[in-house]
Amino acid sequence: VPPSINRSGIAFEVEGNSIHYALAALKGVGAQAVESIVSARGERPFTDLSDFAGRINPRAVNKRVFESLAASGAFDAIEGNRALVFAGVDTVVAEAQRAHDTKTSGALEFSFGETTARGALNLPKVEPWPAAERLQKEFDAIGFFLSGHPLDDYTPALKRMRVQSWVEFARAVKA
Repeated sequence: VPPSINRSGIAFEVEGNSIHYALAALKGVGAQAVESIVSARGERPFTDLSDFAGRINPRAVNKRVFESLAASGAFDAIEGNRALVFAGVDTVVAEAQRAHDTKTSGALEFSFGETTARGALNLPKVEPWPAAERLQKEFDAIGFFLSGHPLDDYTPALKRMRVQSWVEFARAVKA
């Protein structure tokens, strides 16, 4: 199962016939950052990027960690556009720092009749990455392709040409 900020932990976990990818196994994401994320998540999953920014410790989850999480697809459960998450890294990290400073200073936020708009981060408007770019960034963060493969777009043409996959070839040789 791909990495997820709402499900993954420090180590790989087996549940039934599934292996949940460990966040600490992502490039640029250390155990301390993952411990901070898991602690902030507690029993309540993150609902959106603003919720994530408001609950994490920005000293543990810095820009590099956030970029790796975004590229790997760890935020897909709360925001499917990885390009948007990646482009909004500075905004989310700044919001996390602001929220952390507010908590540690003991200051209270007053809205004076207005509700504070959690979830209203001013993220840049960006188009989703093309499949090839999304897979390349995923490969850079994880070390292999997890959600697809660059040749997936060519599957129909390869089938028409009767090109065997490695698995099909290996089965034919064993028989």
